[in-house]
Amino acid sequence: CLIAATSWAQDDSRRTPIVKAVEGVGTSVVNINTEEAMPVARNPFRDSRSPFFDQFFKGFFPRLNNKRRSLGSGVIIHPEGYILTNEHVVAKATRIKVTLIDKREFDARLVGADIKSDLAVIKIENKENLPHVSLGRSDDLMIGETVIAIGNPFGLQHTVTTGIISALHRSIKGSKNRVYRGFIQLDASINPGNSGGPLLNINGSLIGINTAIFKQAEGIGFAIPINKAKRIINDLIRYGKVRRGWLGVSVQDMTHEMLRFFHLDRVKGVVVSQVMKGGPGARGGLKR
Repeated sequence: CLIAATSWAQDDSRRTPIVKAVEGVGTSVVNINTEEAMPVARNPFRDSRSPFFDQFFKGFFPRLNNKRRSLGSGVIIHPEGYILTNEHVVAKATRIKVTLIDKREFDARLVGADIKSDLAVIKIENKENLPHVSLGRSDDLMIGETVIAIGNPFGLQHTVTTGIISALHRSIKGSKNRVYRGFIQLDASINPGNSGGPLLNINGSLIGINTAIFKQAEGIGFAIPINKAKRIINDLIRYGKVRRGWLGVSVQDMTHEMLRFFHLDRVKGVVVSQVMKGGPGARGGLKR
């Protein structure tokens, strides 16, 4: 009895908060496979009737695949099958296939996507309620706090890595010089295929969506804070897009020269540099 009790105590001690968090949330993480139709370059000599043509010229005109496949991750956020992921995971996809942890596969449809936030919602149809993650909060995150990333790097399903929050409110530059602001920086290992997967705190609450890595160095990854994602999710499900306000003004950051001109003692806020005539800002009284 003593031996059995000791063995049980040792096994129980191994079930750390990280293990419990993964057990509670892991079933809601999905693998996303996409196909994108790609234009195929036309062989200018394709109409030749010579039976030896293809054999002779095959080195000059290699056979091209007209479909591009990619991998990503997602997390079920509603029992009816709504899945949160990155916009760049499903952008331009002609087919989206979702694989659950129990290996069941579903075709998914795009509900809505937002390139400015790099977030998207897709949906799978299932008669039964699906396991889903509860949305946490990201306004009280602490630098040095333990975080857990789950995803499908290189197609390796449900890979779990851990690390800490390295910094908050990071700005990163994406494709076409698009700047994304307010990101969580983390040192948990994330790789291609992790995009769209959940970032959890030690309690298993969803605090972010893993999005990007810094290719020039290891141990630098970025996630979209869940508080920012919440505002996007509601619009994507309801409207299929994000409805943003419009002021009709242009602004610029405050400079030290402007501080002296406006007799201010610290950099705070922005300066209205242009007001569009007849726009909401002009009607509200904003001036240049």
